[in-house]
Amino acid sequence: MHAMTSKVAANIGAKGTVLILCLALLTPRVLAQAATLEDARFDYAKGDYRAALQKTNKLLSTTLAPPSAGDKYEILNLRAESQLQLKDRTGAVSSFKSAVKCAADLNQFSSARANALIVERSSMGRYIPAYGVGKEPIDIVAPDTRREAMAALRDELWSKNKRQIETALKATTLPPIEKAFVPLADMYCLELAATGQSNETAQMMRDLGQQTYRLMRDEITRYARQIEQLSLTANSSGGGNGRWDDGPRGLFSTERNDLKNSVSYLAKLRDRAAEYRTAASKLGGNEQRWDGLVVDITDTLAVAEALLNGQ
Repeated sequence: MHAMTSKVAANIGAKGTVLILCLALLTPRVLAQAATLEDARFDYAKGDYRAALQKTNKLLSTTLAPPSAGDKYEILNLRAESQLQLKDRTGAVSSFKSAVKCAADLNQFSSARANALIVERSSMGRYIPAYGVGKEPIDIVAPDTRREAMAALRDELWSKNKRQIETALKATTLPPIEKAFVPLADMYCLELAATGQSNETAQMMRDLGQQTYRLMRDEITRYARQIEQLSLTANSSGGGNGRWDDGPRGLFSTERNDLKNSVSYLAKLRDRAAEYRTAASKLGGNEQRWDGLVVDITDTLAVAEALLNGQ
C-alpha cells in the first residue's frame, strides 16, 4: 500500500513538474501578446511614441492571433506616425507604404499613399516646395501642416507633368499613358488626402482610365484576329496539291518568331491590365470592366501559346 502511494505521488510530482515547465515556456509568449491596439492608441495619444511603436511591432509580429485587415491598417498607420514623431523618416515611409496594401477603401488608400509620398519628399521633418520661391519649409510632422504640404506637392507634380498628362489623355498608343499614370494617381491621392475631395484630378483619372481601356481593348482585338488567322493558315493543308494525305502546313520560321513576340507582348499586356484593375478597385474605377479585359487577354494568350506549341 505504501509503495503504491509513493508511486502515485511520484507520477503526480512528475506531471506537476511538466506542467510548471509548460507554463514557464508559455508565460513569455502570453506576456508578449498582452499589447492591444487600444494600448497603442493610448500611448500615442499621451505622446509616448516609443511605447506605441513597441506595441505596434508586437501586434504586427504575432502569429497566435494576427490582426484583421482593418486593424492592421490602423496599426501600420500608428506605427508610421510614431516613427515620424521619433524622426525615423525611412521607417515611417515603409510603414505608410505597407498600409497602402491593407487599405479597405479609397480614403484609406489615398491617405496612406499621400502620407508616404510627402514624408518621402521631406527632409528633417519639413517639405520645401520646389516651385515656391521664397516660401518657408512646411512642417510635415503635424497633421494639419502636413495636409498643406500635400497640397503643395500636388501642385508641384502638376507643374512637372502637365504636358505629359495632357499628351496621355489624347494618346493613340499606350506608352504615353504609362508615363503619365503614376504622377496623375499620386496627384489624385494627394488632393483627396489634403482636402477630402478630388475635384481637379478625379475627372482626369476617369478620362485616362477610359482612354487606357479603349486602347487595350483595341490592341487585344487586333491581336486576337491576327492569331486566329495564323491558326487557320497553320492548320490548313500543307502541300495544297489536293491530296487527302496532306498534313497541316504548320508555321514558317518568320511566323513562329512573330508569334513568340505576340505571346511576350500579350503577357505584358495582361499583367498591366491586372495592375490597372487593382488601381481601379482602389481609386473608385470600374474594376469589373478590367476583369473582363484580363480574361479576354488571358484567353487570347492561351490560343497563341497552344499554336506555338503545336497543340
